[in-house]
Amino acid sequence: MSVILIPTDFSKSSRNAAEYAIAMFGNEQSYILLNVYEEPRASVTSMVSLQDILAEASIDSLVEEKLRLSEKYPEIQFSVESIYGNPNNVISQYSNREDVDIIVMGSKGTSSLTKLILGSAAVSVLQDAKIPVFAVPESYQFDGLKKVLLAVDLTHDDTHLINQFVLSLLKENKSKLTILTVTEDKDKIDMERVENAFSMHNSLDRIDHDFEVIEGEEVSATIQNYARENDYSLVVTIPRQVSWFKRILNPSISKNLAEHVQRPMLALH
Repeated sequence: MSVILIPTDFSKSSRNAAEYAIAMFGNEQSYILLNVYEEPRASVTSMVSLQDILAEASIDSLVEEKLRLSEKYPEIQFSVESIYGNPNNVISQYSNREDVDIIVMGSKGTSSLTKLILGSAAVSVLQDAKIPVFAVPESYQFDGLKKVLLAVDLTHDDTHLINQFVLSLLKENKSKLTILTVTEDKDKIDMERVENAFSMHNSLDRIDHDFEVIEGEEVSATIQNYARENDYSLVVTIPRQVSWFKRILNPSISKNLAEHVQRPMLALH
């Protein structure tokens, strides 16, 4: 049994992430609904009372959310956690401390109750967590993983990240995996990248996979366009090496990324 953490701000986006997680991982897992709350800027005199109000609202909303999901999925074990603090830090810290296996979170939208997750908090979790993190677009519904795109630059040997979790995910869904590298000149791939690609190829024994190298100056836009045009179900990346991942989830950075994420993404650590 895996422990799956679903950060929630009770928005449509986070509820959709919960549905996505359940559809992907099934009824035999344990799911934790986590709400991280903090007060807006306020005077010292109002701080304590406001924190108490937010704490009560967080717990009440979690109980309602658990009840809603339990009625829909009576065979699944749900638990709830309410924590005061900055979601940019708390979500990753909690997952690292509590033996969580996977994080599944929404990638758009907030509710009126809190300012949880998306934007800086999503970026922080994707970069700082030590476990796999899924970021799910608000309107995306799970429909299998027929085609999975792994975006890497091949400057490192990341074979160790193709672990049992990734292999099981691909095998169980009978996925076709494409390893995509974006470069300014695809005719100039150095020997180190070739060796790293060969190492990754060997780690994917019995997995249907291929490699693609395409040219593009704006890496993030190139990957997004490639995923959309070829109808990939999931884009997998390694936050350590791709600054474009942070830019995708921050719509204020560039109008070139205004479409932002249209496919679920998985960050490997």
